[in-house]
Amino acid sequence: PADPGLVERMGAALVASPAPLTFLLARADNTAIAFEQAWEHSPALAQLHGRARVNRLDSASHSFAAARDARWLFEQVAQATGE
Repeated sequence: PADPGLVERMGAALVASPAPLTFLLARADNTAIAFEQAWEHSPALAQLHGRARVNRLDSASHSFAAARDARWLFEQVAQATGE
């Protein structure tokens, strides 16, 4: 499980930021799985639910290394940055 102190500090920092937020997750990646659990249960992250986007790819690659994953990552970044 994620460190609750870390999750709450991260959530507080993100809530304080005016920047648009998009989280990109590889569904089967352990870090993404831990984030999903924190996303569902953290009071700090709950404040972001109406504001942040969470986009998920069916992959286990934390780095989106496969060609299909890399294309998806590029599309997501281009969309988020208006490119």
